[in-house]
Amino acid sequence: MILWEIARATGLIAVLVYTLTAAWGTLLAGRGVQSPKGAVELHQVLQSFGLLLIISHVVALVLDEYANVPLRSVFGIDSRPSMVLGAVALWLAILLPLSFALRKRKKVSFRFWRGLHYFAYVFWGAAMAHGLWLGTDTGNPIILALYGLGIALVAGAAAWRFTGGAPPKAAKRTAAEI
Repeated sequence: MILWEIARATGLIAVLVYTLTAAWGTLLAGRGVQSPKGAVELHQVLQSFGLLLIISHVVALVLDEYANVPLRSVFGIDSRPSMVLGAVALWLAILLPLSFALRKRKKVSFRFWRGLHYFAYVFWGAAMAHGLWLGTDTGNPIILALYGLGIALVAGAAAWRFTGGAPPKAAKRTAAEI
């Protein structure tokens, strides 16, 4: 029973952490954070913590006989679409930080990395859908409200970013110019 509780807790906390990671990363990309010193590191710390939570979630579910999650499900080999979404999210959660490491070592171009990093939205959406569809706590109105708030937060940050984000520093107008 303890494995089941670990799986539930790590899954829910991972949703929260990755929602914050997605929103923060979106704000960074849209220049919504004016003082980037430490901002990228916070994004990376959140992502690393989220990945540890996902790995704990998966290991607990695979080891828990009650959950009945076969190891093949981790690789997306499952007849349940919600489990396949979880596997997609897992592998994207691993791929995205690896792509950053490759970018940092100049093994891939910024353009390639940036294009690949857009899959973070796919990852986050797959993780949210997996949790909403398969999570045993989504019947709880508080948990459902938290999912809704998370979706609103990331959707709002993405809408802000893709409709222009913050203007470049040179284009900002002062109160006297308005």
